[in-house]
Order: sequence, then structure tokens, then C-alpha cells
Amino acid sequence: MMTSHGIIDYLTSLDESFKATYHLVQQLTVAFDHRNFEAYNALIHQKHSGVSQYFKKSLRTLRKYAHAINNSFIYRYSNGH
Repeated sequence: MMTSHGIIDYLTSLDESFKATYHLVQQLTVAFDHRNFEAYNALIHQKHSGVSQYFKKSLRTLRKYAHAINNSFIYRYSNGH
């Protein structure tokens, strides 16, 4: 039986674009979980040549709403979710 780590290793070995996108999403998740807006902001503004075209569009959206996203790093309030 494969571990979850083994499955991730296998899947990321199949496609370089998927691997780059997966690792970037993980970095963004860690920055968000640690409420580190500087790291998050740096990641969304870097050039990422290896990530999928779909995720590049997502990065444009994240850049567009960076100010509002910054508020979620600062304030612990939410609309109930």
C-alpha cells in the first residue's frame, strides 16, 4: 500500500507542469496558514514559468485581489465559513 507521500511523488513525477503547480500551491497554503502575507505576496508576484496555464490565470486573480486577501491575513473575522 502506498503512502500519501508516495502517491504525491508518483503523480508529480508524471508531469513537470503539475509538479511545479502543486509545489506552488503548497507554498501558498503554508504562507496563508502562517498568516505570512509578505511570503504570500512574494509568491503571487514571482514569475512562474513551469506552472499550468490554468493556475497562471488564478495567480492573476490573486494579484488583482491582493489587498482584500491581505485583510484575511490580518483579521480573524469571517462571514461564518
